[in-house]
Amino acid sequence: MDSKSCSDGDAGSFNIDEFAPNYQLGTLEFDDCGDAVLGLTLGRKGKYLNKAPTTQPSPEDCESEAKRSSRSKFPVEDIVAGQSAFCVVSAKGNVAWILVASKASKVLGLKVIVWSRN
Repeated sequence: MDSKSCSDGDAGSFNIDEFAPNYQLGTLEFDDCGDAVLGLTLGRKGKYLNKAPTTQPSPEDCESEAKRSSRSKFPVEDIVAGQSAFCVVSAKGNVAWILVASKASKVLGLKVIVWSRN
């Protein structure tokens, strides 16, 4: 029987610059070792990540919020469906507001709004 660890690249992720589920290019990653999602992590293409209001902010406010006390990870026990939201800035300067709409053992249901610099 094969076994995997978190470092095997099996975490779910997406890239706000391309909105593609590719863990090697992810702006955000969802650590999932074993039976549960462990947390929301700033990925390889991410620049800033921070908590945000649960009502959609303006792109400028979201970018400011992400840069203020930016963190690299939020543990799953700190994430509450309907009460947790985040702002993210990618290395390309795109901004996203993410609301956690639902939470199950291995799944975070997200509402995502992306503002592109293009």
